[in-house]
Amino acid sequence: MRLSSKHANQQVVALSDFTGGLNTSTTEEQIAANQLVQSINFEVQSTTGLLKTVDGTRKIYRAPTDAEYKFKAAAYDRLNGHLVLFGDNKAIFSTKNMQDVKQIGTLSGDLPPVTALWEDGLLVASGGHLQYLDGFQMKTISTSPDMCKGCYVRSGRVLVFDDENVRYSGVGDEENWTEDSDDPSASVWVEAGYKAGGKIIGMVNLSSDILIIKDNGMLFRLSGEYPDWSISEIAREVDCRGPNGYCNVVNTTCILGEKTIRAIVTTQEYGSMRANSLGENVRDEIRMLPLDAKMRYVPPLNQIWIIGNGGIVLFLDLNCNAFFKRQFNANVVDVVSVNEDVYIIKENGIDILDSSSFSDEDDYLEYTLQGKTQISHYDFLVKRVAFACTGYAVSGSDTALYIGDVKIPLPSKLAYNMADYVYENWGLVYGNKEYVNKGGNVNHRIVYVNSDVFVYDNWEYVYGNGDYVLDFDGYVVRDERIRYRNKALTLKLQGKGSKFILNGIKYDVVEV
Repeated sequence: MRLSSKHANQQVVALSDFTGGLNTSTTEEQIAANQLVQSINFEVQSTTGLLKTVDGTRKIYRAPTDAEYKFKAAAYDRLNGHLVLFGDNKAIFSTKNMQDVKQIGTLSGDLPPVTALWEDGLLVASGGHLQYLDGFQMKTISTSPDMCKGCYVRSGRVLVFDDENVRYSGVGDEENWTEDSDDPSASVWVEAGYKAGGKIIGMVNLSSDILIIKDNGMLFRLSGEYPDWSISEIAREVDCRGPNGYCNVVNTTCILGEKTIRAIVTTQEYGSMRANSLGENVRDEIRMLPLDAKMRYVPPLNQIWIIGNGGIVLFLDLNCNAFFKRQFNANVVDVVSVNEDVYIIKENGIDILDSSSFSDEDDYLEYTLQGKTQISHYDFLVKRVAFACTGYAVSGSDTALYIGDVKIPLPSKLAYNMADYVYENWGLVYGNKEYVNKGGNVNHRIVYVNSDVFVYDNWEYVYGNGDYVLDFDGYVVRDERIRYRNKALTLKLQGKGSKFILNGIKYDVVEV
C-alpha cells in the first residue's frame, strides 16, 4: 500500500496567499492563515498577489574613503534632474548623473532638511533662513524668516513655518517677506491654533487643504486663500515622531507615531477628515523604530517605507495594505524615486534597486518567511511536500523550506554539478517528471519544469553545462516525500543566494 493511502482522514493543504503580511501583535498560533510571524526581504507582486523576494541593489556612487561626512538625507530636484544629498556636517551635495557629486553649499540650520519644488529649482528649509537650489547653484534667502523649519508651495506663494506660525511669501516671489495690509499680494501669516500650545513640526497637503501637525498631538486644517482662509482643529492625540515622520499618498496623509500609524483621510462626513489607525499588527516593530525614523512614499513600488537603523526598513505595501520588512546589508538613510527607478541612499553613497540582483553591498540578501503555527491535540503527520516557485538560484544557495527540522531545498534551475543526472542516465529526459536514474539501481529525484522545449529544442551542451536551464519566467516544483510528526506544525522559508516568486506550498497532512 502506498504511504499516501494509509490514512482516510488525510488532508491536502495548499498555501499561496500571504497578503495579510506581518502580525506580531499576538501569538503565532492566533494569526490568520494568510499572515506571517516573520517576513524579511519579501514583498507582494502587484500583478499576481504572490510573494516574491525583493530586488537587490547595484552600486552607483561611493563617497571618498577619507570623507569626513556621512550622508543623512536626500531629495530630488525634478526640474533640473539633480539628486541632492545632505551630509551630517550640514554640507549640501548635488549630482546630475549620479556619478559626479559636488558640494554646492551648507545648510543654514541644524534641523532635518525639508524640501519643496519651486519655479526652476528646489527650496530647502532646515531651521535657519530658507535656501534655494538650482542645479549646481545655491543661494540663501536672507530676507526670509530667521527660523524656517519647513517649506511648502501653494497658489504661487512659498509657505514656511516656525514653532507657532505659518508665514506666506509675497505672490510669486520667494524673497518678498514684507507685510503690507494694503497689498493682498504681500507677505502674510497665520497662527496655528491660538493658545493651543505645542510647536509645529510638519505641514502637508491633504486634498485642497493644508494639514498642520503639532508636537502636542493636535492637527489643524488650513483651508482657503488669504483673505478668505480659515484654520480649524480636526484631531487630537495624533502623535508624530518628527519632521520626517509623515508622508502624503493621494488624499491620505500617514503620520508615524510612537506605537502606531495614523491615516488622515478626506471624507464626505461632518468635518471632512477622519483619523484612522494603521499598524495595529506591527506595534512592536513601530515602537522599536528610532525617533528620527523617516517615512517615505515610493511610487514605483506603491509602498510606504519607514526607514530605521541598521538597514531595516518596515514598509506598508499598498497593493495589499499589509506590512513587511526589508533588511539591507548596510545602513540606509533615505530613498528617492526618479520615474521608475528607486535610489537607495546610504551613509557612504548611492545604490539603485536592480531587478536582476539579489545582493546588497556585494553580499547576498538573506530571506526569512514564517507563517502561522498550527497546534493539534494529537500529532500532525506530514508525508509529502510540493514546493513551487518561479525563479533561479546560484550554485551554493542554501535557501530552503523547513517543516520542523525537515529541510526541502529551493528548486534549482541550474544544470551546474548535475552532469551525472544526464550522463549514464538510462531513463527518459524529454517529458520525464519522475526519478532520474543514475545507472544501476540508484534513483535521484530532481526538480521538473513546465517547459520541455528547453531540453527538447536545445542545441547547446547539456553535459557539463553551468548555465541556466530556464529563464526567470520558468516554473519549477520540488516534490518530495518526507516524514515529520509533531503536535506543532510550522512552515519556515529562509536562506540566501536566490531570487524567486513563491507560487505555492502544498503538503499532505493527517492527525494521528
